[in-house]
Amino acid sequence: MKKSKFIIIILIFIVNYNSIAANINSWNYHNSPLPQRNIYYYAVDSTNQIWISLVYGGIFRTDTYTWQFLDTNNSDIPDYSLNKIIVDNKNNKWMGSSRGLIKYDDKTWELFNHENSTLPLAKYLFPIFVDKENNLWIVFRVSNINSGIIRFDGLNSRIFNDTNSGLLNNAIYTMAQDDDGSYWFSTEAGVVKYDGNSWQTIFKTPYNSAVWSICIDSAGTKYFTSSKRIIILKDDKFSYIDTSNTDYYYKSFGEIVRDKKNNLWVGTNTSLARFDGKDFKVVYGPAYNIKVDNHNNKWFMNYNEVLRCENLVVYNEDGLQGINGIEENYTNNDETQLIFPNPATDFIEISVGAGSEPALTGDVKIYDIFGQTLVSIRAGFEPAPTIQIDVSGLAPGLYFVRIGDKVSKFVKL
Repeated sequence: MKKSKFIIIILIFIVNYNSIAANINSWNYHNSPLPQRNIYYYAVDSTNQIWISLVYGGIFRTDTYTWQFLDTNNSDIPDYSLNKIIVDNKNNKWMGSSRGLIKYDDKTWELFNHENSTLPLAKYLFPIFVDKENNLWIVFRVSNINSGIIRFDGLNSRIFNDTNSGLLNNAIYTMAQDDDGSYWFSTEAGVVKYDGNSWQTIFKTPYNSAVWSICIDSAGTKYFTSSKRIIILKDDKFSYIDTSNTDYYYKSFGEIVRDKKNNLWVGTNTSLARFDGKDFKVVYGPAYNIKVDNHNNKWFMNYNEVLRCENLVVYNEDGLQGINGIEENYTNNDETQLIFPNPATDFIEISVGAGSEPALTGDVKIYDIFGQTLVSIRAGFEPAPTIQIDVSGLAPGLYFVRIGDKVSKFVKL
C-alpha cells in the first residue's frame, strides 16, 4: 500500500536570529548568472551597482535585479582579463588588467599604460586604494615579483618601493589614510606610515606573518589584522586580541573594516563578526573581501559549503537599504518552489517528486546560515510526493534544506 505523504516531525532548537530575511540576502550560481566558482574580485559603486570580475575573463554589472555581462565582444572594454576593481571618489571604476589600467566613467572606457601615460611598464597592475585627494594607489609587478606601489592621479605617477622609500618590502597588501592625511601601508614584513615627507616603521612582523588589513576608527585608533591576531594601536600603545584573551572562535583573521556608524566588522574563515574593540558578535558564516556601501550595507564574499558555490552576500543589522530585487530573490526562483509555504510559520512541505518528475532521494539536511548541519536524516521518498517538516521550534530566520544534490531555502517567520 502506497502512502501519499511521508511525514517526519523534527524539532529543532537554534540560537535566535531575528528578522534575517530583512537583514541579509545573497546571490550565487543557484539564483543569479554568477558562475559556481572563479569570481576574482568585486566592488560596490556610489549608486549600489556591483561590479564583479571573473577569473576566466569579463565582468558583471548588476543592481542585483538586472545583470549585464561585459567583455570585449559586446562592449568597448579594452581588455578581457580583469583583476581588482576599485571605485574612486567621483564614482569612476578602475580595473587592473594584463594590458594596463582601465577606467570607466559610466560612459567611456579608457586604457592607461606605459604607452600612453606615465605609468611604468608592468606585467600586472592591481588598484588597491583611493585616497582623499582621489589619487589611485596601484600595486604593480614587472615580472611575477611585487615591484612596489604607484600613486597615480590620472596624469602623473610616482613609484614607491623598498629601495626609494621607507617601505619594508614590495609585497603591499592594503592601505589606509588617517585624519591627518598620513598613509599607512601593510606589507608582508610589517606596517609603515608615510606623512608625505618622511617614513616611520610602526612595527615589523616575523616571516610569514603578514598584516592583511588596516582600519582606523573615528577616534584615530588603528587596527591591524594578521592571520592569528588583531593588533590595536591606541594613544601610541599596543594591545592584542588572540586566542589567549578571547573566546571568539576563528582559524585565521582576514579583513577589518569600519562602517558608516563607526562599528568595526571582522571577517575570518569561520564568520563575519561585529567587533567593539574587545568582544565579537557573530552575525554570519565565513566572510572575506568586505565592503561597506553608502547605505551602510555590508557586502562580502564566501564559499557556501551548503550550496557548493561562491556567494556574494549583503547584510545590514538595521535592514537592507537601497538594494533592488530583494523580494524577487526570495520568491521568484526555482529553488523556493520546492518548499511550501515560504515564508513558513509552523511547518513546511517539500516537494520530493511527483508525476513525471524524478523523485528526490538521499539525506535530508537542514542548515543554518553559518552552514552548520542542524538535522541529517536518511530516507527514501519514492512513494511520496511531499515530505512535511515541523518548523515551529525554529527561531525566525533563513534556513537551507538539502536533499541529495538539490538545495532550497526558506524563511521562518
